[in-house]
Amino acid sequence: MAFDPETPGKIWGAFSDVHDIPNDNIISERHGHRLPGGVGWSHDFGASWKSESEGLPRKPVTSIVVDPRSPKNARTLYAGVFDEGVFKSTDDGKTWTRQKTGLGHPDNLRVYRVILHHDGALFAVICGKRSAPGQPLMPEGVGLYRSEDGAETWEKVNVSQPLLYLKDFCVDPRESRRILLGAADAGRGDQSGGLYLTNDGGQTWRRIGREGPQTFGGYFHPKHDGWIYMTLTEGAPGAGLWLSRDNGVTWRAFGGLPFSNIQRVEFDPGDDAVIYVTTFGGSVWRGPAMPAEL
Repeated sequence: MAFDPETPGKIWGAFSDVHDIPNDNIISERHGHRLPGGVGWSHDFGASWKSESEGLPRKPVTSIVVDPRSPKNARTLYAGVFDEGVFKSTDDGKTWTRQKTGLGHPDNLRVYRVILHHDGALFAVICGKRSAPGQPLMPEGVGLYRSEDGAETWEKVNVSQPLLYLKDFCVDPRESRRILLGAADAGRGDQSGGLYLTNDGGQTWRRIGREGPQTFGGYFHPKHDGWIYMTLTEGAPGAGLWLSRDNGVTWRAFGGLPFSNIQRVEFDPGDDAVIYVTTFGGSVWRGPAMPAEL
């Protein structure tokens, strides 16, 4: 969801009839992913919703962000649409245009997440794709992309570190050249999965974490410089939540989590000591920002 920075109760939501993105059952075509989706908006804190999305295809909408610098009554929005790319609206979401110059590949525009940094840099990640179940992951289009001109043009950020099975990414709120990229093993003996970090906008990358084959993502603590959270999913070895307080040099696992299939980490803006974790099938959990043993 995206919240209007000035109008209380005004919310835009990304909706989809498809779940499990970007898990293997979706990218391998085992489950249908062509069911509809869209962008909805609410003026009453989500009590009711409407949809006006001219120009937006009826495909799963996976992500939406609002530009807080845009006019109050004509907000600029960016939406990621699975299989279709990134769409932009400059009229509060009433009409949309596709923005794909330099983005992905004609055979893969599976945008999974969009992030707008406060410095204006816009990011989109395109996840993997298989031609059929059991087939190798296709490299075309897969990657993290950055736009500096409001999505008019895109440039691939991870050219120097190609990965086939991207899951999630995070941009440091303090510096948009500092990015975390999560990837899982691509199968057939591949061990490229892990958590990758760049400090120079993607010119160089290094793997800072690998506790198992199914890394999902990494997340910068907005208040504690050097604190990085890593999540692993799918019930694979190492699945759960990990914390590094030294930029990925060492890691400690969180014990006592009631569910190990962890996906994203969000931070309580009013309490640095509290985090929220989303899961695959186990709801949302609130807990301490550090493992109990630290």
